[in-house]
Amino acid sequence: MTRRPHGSLSSEEIIKGAFELAELESVDEMSMPGLGRHLGVGVTSISWYFRSKEELFEALTEEAARRLYELLPEFEEYPWDEHLREYFRTFRRIFLENPVLCDLIILRSPMQSEQAMVRYIARLDREIGVLRKAGFSAEQAARAYMTLSVYTRGCVLQERLHAMAGKPQDRDTSNSFEISTARGDLPTMTEVARYLSDSFATDADFEAGLSIIIDGLRGRLTEHKDARRGAGRSAAQADR
Repeated sequence: MTRRPHGSLSSEEIIKGAFELAELESVDEMSMPGLGRHLGVGVTSISWYFRSKEELFEALTEEAARRLYELLPEFEEYPWDEHLREYFRTFRRIFLENPVLCDLIILRSPMQSEQAMVRYIARLDREIGVLRKAGFSAEQAARAYMTLSVYTRGCVLQERLHAMAGKPQDRDTSNSFEISTARGDLPTMTEVARYLSDSFATDADFEAGLSIIIDGLRGRLTEHKDARRGAGRSAAQADR
């Protein structure tokens, strides 16, 4: 590869090149010498902008967070339950379609980058605010969001690891579980085997789990509103 002219590099070009290289290889395999070869510069040229691989990865995580929230709509037109469904459904899809974003944000903590953390907290404030406006208590809203976030991230991670192992997502897994159920002494497994997948994170798995969580939150919200109405009536009667 032809070397670039001295002084023709910029931090933006380095970050762009690092994303390109990570897509060709992987985030874990990327090295400063490898990035230099990809950009046609020496490691010293990169070091003028990023003194270490850790410093470069911090900048990459910041860019990954920017790209993530640029791709993630706000879903303002939806009621709270459909908002959550569309938000986390899209959240998952973005990571599955962009493995580098997944590796930088799911596998590496955004807390390693101050700017990425600022973006994360800003979106967190907005999403938990949607639940507060719907009538959830502060604790319920916070725990509801974190439960959905951890669930979605876990599904993405499981699916990513499954893909990295070279296994297709929607593989017919009946044979895997029939090895056990064929013995005839596992009646529950015989009954549920067709609902299980190797990765436990296919589209059907994710959607089923998402519905279970959101249905549970609807029940919690009804209970919370009923309790508040009951407390209000009790207070009114005490004032008479």
